[in-house]
Amino acid sequence: MKPADLIEGIALADLAMTWAGVLSCLLIWKWLISSLKWLWGYLLSVGIIELTAKLYVYEWLEGSNLYLFHIYTVLEFALLAWMYTRIFSRRMSKVLKVFLLLAFFSVAAYSIAHLALNNWSPETFQTYHKLLVNGTLAGLALTFFIQSLKEPTRYLDHFHALGYANSGILLYFIGSFIIFLIMNQMVSSDLSKVMYLWIIHALLTFIFHLTCIIALWQKDSRLTKISPYG
Repeated sequence: MKPADLIEGIALADLAMTWAGVLSCLLIWKWLISSLKWLWGYLLSVGIIELTAKLYVYEWLEGSNLYLFHIYTVLEFALLAWMYTRIFSRRMSKVLKVFLLLAFFSVAAYSIAHLALNNWSPETFQTYHKLLVNGTLAGLALTFFIQSLKEPTRYLDHFHALGYANSGILLYFIGSFIIFLIMNQMVSSDLSKVMYLWIIHALLTFIFHLTCIIALWQKDSRLTKISPYG
């Protein structure tokens, strides 16, 4: 099997799994704790953008789909970062929101500028702003991990759900940070030289989305006092 075919196969499996997770979680959405509703929103945005990207790949839509990457990066950062502001204490969240707001505007400004300079249809794949997103979200996941070790009782009521979600985020964004760091140095290289990095990235993405869905279906992901699903 060619590397490109393997990547496409993983991407299609990920798309099907993501939509299955999004739709199945509609059954429990209103009982999810507030932070995990943002995680569900992230999966929904992934499903919509990946589905739109496939319409370009199979030529049901004309043109380049690279602009979707910039839209996805902004949404990914906004939804997952805001999820953490709902998890951390109020005092920490206030400081965090200021930093995240500055980071968000930096990512959004880069994306808009890159799209505008390319007439909203970029033909080059620039990933520099993805490093900021990956690094920030990996930092948030690591912060949660450290806090959960120091103060385990703070997150005890929803430990399994938040633990699954955070583990997926930590694994994916650290791995993705390293991959995109390498890609930025190889942006002008022959595609075959970076193809295996894309395979690893596709696998990391699949695992990440799977852990998100598992997190949403944990018993402690919900407000158990009012949820009929226990």
